[in-house]
Amino acid sequence: MNRRTFLIGAAGLGTTAVAGCLGREEDRFTLRVADYNFGENDERYLEAWAMVSNVGNDPQEGTLYFTGKLEDDTIVRVRDVALEAHRTREYTVTYDVLWDDVRNFSLDVEIEPPDS
Repeated sequence: MNRRTFLIGAAGLGTTAVAGCLGREEDRFTLRVADYNFGENDERYLEAWAMVSNVGNDPQEGTLYFTGKLEDDTIVRVRDVALEAHRTREYTVTYDVLWDDVRNFSLDVEIEPPDS
């Protein structure tokens, strides 16, 4: 009888250990920046946009960072992102710079999990 109790307990612990190793999807950050670019908006200002996709099976939230370098200045714009599973959405930011004044601009876009 003690042996049976031991084997059942050991089997339960083994199952729990394997499940823990596999991890749960909700613990993974599944938002991705699919594409980004910049250009002139309808008001003739510099605008940047990014396509963000949730490639996971659970809703996700994150923080999107648009880092623009204009001449020698770095300008960061931040957007909060919330997407349902398997959804894609475009996010835009506008810089306080007229498009005609843009001579040298580069853009980098990153997404990170929300602060815990």
